[in-house]
Amino acid sequence: EVLTDVKDKKFLDRMETTLRTHVGDENFSVEQWAEIMNLGRTQFYKRVKALTGITPVQHLHSARLEYAANLLKETNATIEEIMLKAGYHNTTHFYNSFKKKYGMSPKMYRGD
Repeated sequence: EVLTDVKDKKFLDRMETTLRTHVGDENFSVEQWAEIMNLGRTQFYKRVKALTGITPVQHLHSARLEYAANLLKETNATIEEIMLKAGYHNTTHFYNSFKKKYGMSPKMYRGD
């Protein structure tokens, strides 16, 4: 039982490190993430969901929105540049996702 906890913690730490490393890569996908973690997509999905309660896709979107939020506060890049850097290619989807997570538009979040 204890061994499983250590194994799970190592897996989660590696998963988070990988995500942080690649969150700025707009082409980073769950498939690539699973491959880096040495698991098939389905196995990766099931393990992440079982350990965290949310899917890898949800983790990726959340991390990308946090990354975008940081860029909004720390850089002068345009919202469109930030959106693309965070891996979003659809403006409406980005704005709606951002607003859902932060309760305001990217422009308002930045304080423009």
